[in-house]
Amino acid sequence: MMKRFTWIIMVIALLPIPFGGESPAAAAEVDVLINKLVEKGLFTREEARALLMEMQKESAREEAQVKQIARDTATQVAQKEAKPLELPGWIKNTKLKGDFRLRYQHEDEDGDDRSARERYRIRYRLYGEHKVTDNWKAGWGIASGGDDPRSTNQTLDDTFSTKDIRLDMAWAQYTPFEWLSLTGGKFKNPIWGTKDLLWDSDIRPEGFAAELNYKFHPTAKLFFTPGVLVLNEFSDGHDQYLFPFQLGMDWNIRDTFSLKVAGTYYAFDNLEGNPALFESAGTNTVDAKGNLLSDYDSYGFDAQVGIKTADMISFIPYVGVFGQWIKNTDAPDGEETGWLAGLKFGHSKVSNFMEWQLKYNYRHLERDAWPDAFPDSDFYGGATDVKGNEVEFTFGLAKHVSLGLDWYFDNKPIKGDSDAKLDLLQVDLVLKW
Repeated sequence: MMKRFTWIIMVIALLPIPFGGESPAAAAEVDVLINKLVEKGLFTREEARALLMEMQKESAREEAQVKQIARDTATQVAQKEAKPLELPGWIKNTKLKGDFRLRYQHEDEDGDDRSARERYRIRYRLYGEHKVTDNWKAGWGIASGGDDPRSTNQTLDDTFSTKDIRLDMAWAQYTPFEWLSLTGGKFKNPIWGTKDLLWDSDIRPEGFAAELNYKFHPTAKLFFTPGVLVLNEFSDGHDQYLFPFQLGMDWNIRDTFSLKVAGTYYAFDNLEGNPALFESAGTNTVDAKGNLLSDYDSYGFDAQVGIKTADMISFIPYVGVFGQWIKNTDAPDGEETGWLAGLKFGHSKVSNFMEWQLKYNYRHLERDAWPDAFPDSDFYGGATDVKGNEVEFTFGLAKHVSLGLDWYFDNKPIKGDSDAKLDLLQVDLVLKW
């Protein structure tokens, strides 16, 4: 009897009949089967009822498990869908910035038959920086313009012609210590200067440079910047280099007074006896064959003093004075020195709406004080043997949007025709991001 009862239970258990949420037809089939077993005497009525109750309990447990699995699955799906998108590591470690400038330019050169010239110009720049490891990073930059190292402008002309985009920077940097970084490639000028008497702001030197910083006080540090900059490579091996060495101090005193000074020695190699440098303005002294008569080894000095005056004069929060000086150690004919002196007031920089800055400087750069391939190209075409004035005014139209006016006036040669002066007016709309 026991064997028969066990066999019947096993047969019923293997039947593919759902319980709990079963259809009425499926439930009826189970009842018919149990009744047949009772009629044949295999089960008593009590045993049949007990069997049905046990099967219903088991079905309820299975249904509860299915519902719990469904709830858990739904929760996991909802959590996955709500989780923010995880960006790749290389994107999170990349920084981008850039700017666009729209310019109106008016040039008027007295003493020349040429009439005044008006131009509309654009400039676009985009820079990227990638953190590869904690000690290594790389960067790049593209900019409008041609191969002129002192200009990224493109003039609106030539009947809607397309404009050039060039590689402006490409560099790698290693920082083994907090106080030391080493850079190689084509990079932003590492030599600090208060203004552009010597270096046009668009110039991106090529070669290698190091930056060392020593913080000897919570508000003061010393910095030292040596470099090996490649000027020209020749097949005969007489390549041209510049070896700059700059030592300076940056000091912020009581949050209201700042002082930054630096002395720089420029050691040029293989300039004397070779033709003028690429994009030279043609004002340095040369021999009958057009070769330079000086190697232009020079030493210079930069200084800047800033005072925060907001507590004393609310509408003029900052006042600063600055200057530059340079001397060529072996210039021919004594044309060996250059200097610049200036004043600025307003805000220390213009980044937001209603911020403003007014700046003035006067400069005097003798013919062989410095190679004429490097100075500010807007000041008499980047020439040496010039003197004159510059006034700059910048006003913030919105955050990172500014309107600027830059006026070069009474700019003329130090020697020669005193009437050959050049006035230049630039009006700039600049957007940064």
